Amino acid sequence: MSEANVLSAARSEAKGEVEGHFRMHTNGGGMSATQQQFFIYILKCADDAYYVGSTTDVPTRLESHNAGRGPRFTACRRPVTLIYSESFGTMEQARQREIQIKKWSRAKKEALIGGDRQTLHTLSRRKTR
Repeated sequence: MSEANVLSAARSEAKGEVEGHFRMHTNGGGMSATQQQFFIYILKCADDAYYVGSTTDVPTRLESHNAGRGPRFTACRRPVTLIYSESFGTMEQARQREIQIKKWSRAKKEALIGGDRQTLHTLSRRKTR
């Protein structure tokens, strides 16, 4: 896929158009058109690793990751693909969610990405000692 097509797809995905395995959720409640939205996103890297981040502009951030201007983690694992995003009303909410998801196992992240609420719930249970 060309860089222009990747950017176009990212812009469509950020608008909530679902294509392929991408999923977007809104958690910020009813927001007016003038309120800024904040996002967490999950990227799938070329080596199948996941990267979780936060931003105010998903398409621009995806473009910078794929141009090698993002963190070293994604710069050496290009190209990256946007596979999940959630929107929030404040950056604090988005950052808290980012931190939460970064602590999860790969299996739990995959349940979130796939929308598998049952598996997500099962993986969220505290293990007994």
